[in-house]
Amino acid sequence: VDSTKRTITVEVSGDIVKNKFNDVYKQLAKEAKVPGFRPGSAPRDILEKRYAEVARDQVIKDLIPDVYNEAINKENLDVIELPQISDVKLDNLTLSFVATVEVSPEIKLKEYKGLPLEYKTVSVEADEVKRSIDSLKESRAVAEVDDAFVRGLGYPSYQEFVKALEYQLFLQKENSQRQAIENQLIDELIKPLDFKIPPSLVERHLQE
Repeated sequence: VDSTKRTITVEVSGDIVKNKFNDVYKQLAKEAKVPGFRPGSAPRDILEKRYAEVARDQVIKDLIPDVYNEAINKENLDVIELPQISDVKLDNLTLSFVATVEVSPEIKLKEYKGLPLEYKTVSVEADEVKRSIDSLKESRAVAEVDDAFVRGLGYPSYQEFVKALEYQLFLQKENSQRQAIENQLIDELIKPLDFKIPPSLVERHLQE
């Protein structure tokens, strides 16, 4: 259909369908209550007259998943969503249907080994720590951040609090650096490519 959608027309006939009908009617014979017959003794022709639609629905329910999986394996399709099944037709010997599926897009990356990326050394400056402490003072409406105050935050001393603050600021900057490098990779490797992202992948990403 397009770069990520396929339709598969599937048909199976002969003993596969016949045997499945036999299995279904054997099960119906055990469970069905037919006037004038003991459980399990009703003739096949009586069951077919009374339970034809029930048997047909069960055969479809049992066969389609197995036949569908065999079809996508045979066609070597990397399916990413459950199929849309349509045009289901069934008689005593033949089952056919159409499955519409979404597959993973084919992405051919260019050579990525040795790709130059810009990396900046991560460090935390004294003025950054001071700004964070000033911001804490303002948010907590305190005149001074000292040993007594930081003990209320769970730190044994002001010195330990500063060390923890420096480490937190370092992690924030390191994460920003990592994100910047990822963005560089996307710009170099992904954006130039011409491929369609399946709507189901977009929806799944938004949900996550």
